[in-house]
Amino acid sequence: MVIKYFKSAMIILGNNKFGINTFEGAGNSMVKNKEFDLLALGEILLRLSSPINERLTRGDVFQKQAGGAELNVVSGLSLLGLRTGITLALGQKTRETVQEMIKSFTKDYPIRVVAATQRIVHSPKIHSFGSCIYNAMKDYFVQEPPYEKIDVVDRIGSGDAYISGALYGLLAYNMDCQKALEYGNATAAVKNTIPGDLPSSNLKEIDSIIKNHQSSGPQLEMNR
Repeated sequence: MVIKYFKSAMIILGNNKFGINTFEGAGNSMVKNKEFDLLALGEILLRLSSPINERLTRGDVFQKQAGGAELNVVSGLSLLGLRTGITLALGQKTRETVQEMIKSFTKDYPIRVVAATQRIVHSPKIHSFGSCIYNAMKDYFVQEPPYEKIDVVDRIGSGDAYISGALYGLLAYNMDCQKALEYGNATAAVKNTIPGDLPSSNLKEIDSIIKNHQSSGPQLEMNR
């Protein structure tokens, strides 16, 4: 069992011992009392936006979308095929167990992987996005060329999408930092082209984007 913090969300990797509802991958159907790959402790937020980039003071209606760092991360991982969950209300026994795991993690598990993202804003609607990941276990950095000149539709949630992709690379490929980098960059880059807080790209689409990004010669940067 490993606990790590990303933004304000606490992410737990391991088996579901708490009987908490989970989101099942490839469809997001709700299931109960099932093992999960990742559990987020947090809350779901409601985002209200004026339509078509209108000013709030001039709008008559609002578009509502669910979001928040915790939901964005677990939804992104669920779309990639892992079983994830999110919960806010924990019983006293569960809280004590989590506190014990946190103490155990800080004592027994040094930080092994650190990721840093970089966004270059060429204009409000044209960005480049990349990252680097440091593997403390083997003392080396992994990097790749950034995704250049992305046509930005909505950048909100792209950082959470990066976490989803990076965690998928680590979980699905036995802590492979190169895979974490590739999936993190791809999921974040494509999220910039999707309105709303939540990611909506499945594993097939992300794999296609990674393949296209790594290809030589003229290529469409965002194949969506």
